[in-house]
Amino acid sequence: GVGASGNGTKSYFVLRGAGMDSTVLDCRSTSTCLTIGGGGVDYNWNYPTTNNVVSSAVKGSTSITIGDASPFLVGHIMMLDAAADHTLPIVNTGGYDIYTTTGPNQGNRWQAVMVTGVSGNTISFWPPLYDTYTANGTLVVVHEATKNAAFVGLEDFKIDANNTAQQTLSMDEQYGSWITNVHTYHATNHSISISDSLNCQLDHDFFDEVIHTGTNGFGLGTEHMSGCLVEDNIFYDNWPNFEINFGTAGNVFAYNFSKGQVAFDIDTNHGPHNNFNLFEGNIAAYLESDGYFGSEAYETMFRNWFQGNGWYCVNLKRFSRNFSLIGNILGTPGNNAAYDCVAFGQPNIGNQGYSGFAPPWPDQYQDQIRTSNGTLTINGTDLSSSVPFFVPEDADPTLTASHRIGLYSTGQVFDIVGYISPTEVTAASWESVSTPITTSGFWDAPGVGGWQELDQDVQATTILKDNYYYLGASIPASEFIGAQALPASLYLGGKPSWFGSLTWPPFDPANPGPSDDSIPAGWRFDHPGQDTPGVTG
Repeated sequence: GVGASGNGTKSYFVLRGAGMDSTVLDCRSTSTCLTIGGGGVDYNWNYPTTNNVVSSAVKGSTSITIGDASPFLVGHIMMLDAAADHTLPIVNTGGYDIYTTTGPNQGNRWQAVMVTGVSGNTISFWPPLYDTYTANGTLVVVHEATKNAAFVGLEDFKIDANNTAQQTLSMDEQYGSWITNVHTYHATNHSISISDSLNCQLDHDFFDEVIHTGTNGFGLGTEHMSGCLVEDNIFYDNWPNFEINFGTAGNVFAYNFSKGQVAFDIDTNHGPHNNFNLFEGNIAAYLESDGYFGSEAYETMFRNWFQGNGWYCVNLKRFSRNFSLIGNILGTPGNNAAYDCVAFGQPNIGNQGYSGFAPPWPDQYQDQIRTSNGTLTINGTDLSSSVPFFVPEDADPTLTASHRIGLYSTGQVFDIVGYISPTEVTAASWESVSTPITTSGFWDAPGVGGWQELDQDVQATTILKDNYYYLGASIPASEFIGAQALPASLYLGGKPSWFGSLTWPPFDPANPGPSDDSIPAGWRFDHPGQDTPGVTG
């Protein structure tokens, strides 16, 4: 890996070729071709043991106070791991949740920050907190990276992968690094993976054609990534082209051209809980928040063109909350997609059908997750609890509903099939354990196959304004914004130079008629070897 050297990590350097298709790296190996970061990085997940935040952790704050700040050093990445807020809701179908006072902290809301100062037990950092991270009495937990790469660049070459590694490129535990004008080709699995990183940038790249069909072949996959810019890239024939996972927060995905896989093109949520991301100016067949592993919230889709995959242009599945779809162009001429090209609240990915309707969310979810600790005892196939322990209202009392019991204090997780009553139940179909186990602090979660109702709160919390639908050839009256004018961009102050002579902004719902050539990445895809008109140098 270019960012790793022994037990340390190299920083402040650039690996540069003579041009995207002039310098070719032949990477036929069992290892990742190039890695930024990831060398000698140590996340001390529960160190110090007094790392719970004792001060207010409110939106916009740039400092927090914990019990012992001495291990934290200026210039290091710090991860903030927040408690679930079940009124939002923040959901993990596997049950991972900060809800007990014992065992590991496993929240689903994350934010990466850079330590800028330490004074006593107060830690200053950047960027500011995206949200107020306190809920249900559980405060933020802080994790520290003791080493990380910084300001590493990869530029101007092609990687001919054909390798057997999990990914061709990776960024791991790094700050301020970038990949520019790089072409990856024929990844066996993943073109690029970014995890536990802050303030990174991908621009003017071409992530080209995974060599298999089916799942586990994403072009870009993210996890615990914050403050990054993914801009002006081509994603072609990966599966999916985007897969946004596990605590990706506060990033911009803009003016990317996504082509080839219309079934799963941009997946904004294949691992909870992603939030505060902006998707602007992209061209893609289809965008989905898939809801398979859990929830997503506060995402903005602004001035994109989502063409449709024959059924939908946008599909916000269960657990999607507080989305904003504004100024987008949805569909293509002659589009015959269902649901006006947008669907809301379906069950998990791959399932358009549903059974019944979800009741008001706080009521339903509180029936599934206890709010107080008790003692759970398992002896063979017998289970008993010392406190009421409920399941969803529609659970099958004939012991066909699938649930998971997580045992914190034993460090084990047992998959159990059965109806869990408020007192005690015995079922031969449960997984048997050889000796009695008693533990305090436990949860119940339905697994990915639970919650197959229509989640009505998805549509109820979605803001739809000024979107043009080719199905109906109009902006619906309910979405008119009157004399108000949409800004050209939500993150750029004006037309960027790399747009050349192309029209800015590229997508106007009041004057539809987009094409692939509306954005520079689409122009480059349709005109191989040519840069955007009007761009020189």
